Amino acid sequence: MHFPIIGLVHNCATRTTLTLLKSVIPYFMDEDVLICPSQSTQKLLLKIGFKKENTVVIPYGVDQNIFLPKPHNTALRHRLNIPEDKVVLLCLTRITPS
Repeated sequence: MHFPIIGLVHNCATRTTLTLLKSVIPYFMDEDVLICPSQSTQKLLLKIGFKKENTVVIPYGVDQNIFLPKPHNTALRHRLNIPEDKVVLLCLTRITPS
């Protein structure tokens, strides 16, 4: 009996990750799929041997029309004790080198 493989590819930045992904290619069937958060991730999977039919791009879903860089909010910085010369970064995912 075969159950479909459905996976989410978070990161392809390491050689180990690419090696592990390559190792499952022979086991993929038509109904199996890897979800990619970006076109670049999908392109990398296609480059290492996955079929396009076995990949789908579903972005993480940050609406860039809503989540834009805002000007400094001096009152908020003061309330949170954040100096004016410091950068504030909000990351909704993990930060990893690529």
